[in-house]
Amino acid sequence: MKRNYGLDGARPRAVRWSISLWVCAVAAGVGETLVQVARAALGALPPDGLAVQVLMRVLVYTAVLLLVLRLRRGERAVRLAVAVLVGGVGTLSMIGQPIFAVAQGVAWSDAWLDGSGAWAWTFAALRAVHVVAVLGGLVLLFVPASNGFFRPRVTGVRATG
Repeated sequence: MKRNYGLDGARPRAVRWSISLWVCAVAAGVGETLVQVARAALGALPPDGLAVQVLMRVLVYTAVLLLVLRLRRGERAVRLAVAVLVGGVGTLSMIGQPIFAVAQGVAWSDAWLDGSGAWAWTFAALRAVHVVAVLGGLVLLFVPASNGFFRPRVTGVRATG
C-alpha cells in the first residue's frame, strides 16, 4: 500500500514544519554555545570546563540533527525517540534548573538569565527560541496529519492458499 503524503506526493505540512522547527532548535542551541564561547574568549565567563561542554554539545546536536532528519522517512520509532529524548529529556535539561531555582526562591531574572547585559539577554533570547521551537516541533509530530504519516506501513499482502 502506498503512503498518502498528500495530493502533491509530499510529506504532510505538519511533518515538514515539525522538522523545520527541530532544525531551528538545533540552530538556536548552536547559537547558545557560540555565545558562551564568545563570552569565555572575551573574559566575561570563566572558561572552566568549557571545552568539554562544547564537545558534548557538538555531539548531542549532531546526533539530534541526524535523528530529526530521519523523521522524513515516517519511522515511528524515530518519532518516539525524538519526542522522548529531545522533546522530553532535552527540554528538561534546558528548563529544569531555572524552574527549580525559582521554586527555591531565586528571582526569575537570576534563574533564567546567565549574568547581565547584552550577553545574558542574547543567550536568553536564543534559549527562548530553542524551547519554543522544540515545543512546536513536538506538538506538530502528534497532530492528526502527522499521525497518519507515522502509521505502520503495509508492505504487501501474502496470498494463502
